Amino acid sequence: MPRSPHPARPAPWPHTKEQHTMEHHIVAEMTEPGGSTLKEWHMVRTGQSVSMCGRDLDMNQSQLPSDAWGTEQARPFCHTCGALFLREVP
Repeated sequence: MPRSPHPARPAPWPHTKEQHTMEHHIVAEMTEPGGSTLKEWHMVRTGQSVSMCGRDLDMNQSQLPSDAWGTEQARPFCHTCGALFLREVP
């Protein structure tokens, strides 16, 4: 039997949206530690203190819910955190 030129497609993702949901929130990075001037916002997985881009953040700084991502309220936003967040959420 001849082989197909196209490899077999992988099985569809077996999890539902609800089973694969990870919680996130947005944390402010200031221009200097303890400062009051916002540098940019970062996405953080709940229970962690390091942003998705790998930056250590002060968890006592301002925070927003993850659904503020993409709004004026969460600008400027870390490009790397945004790209990783989009790949992680359904």
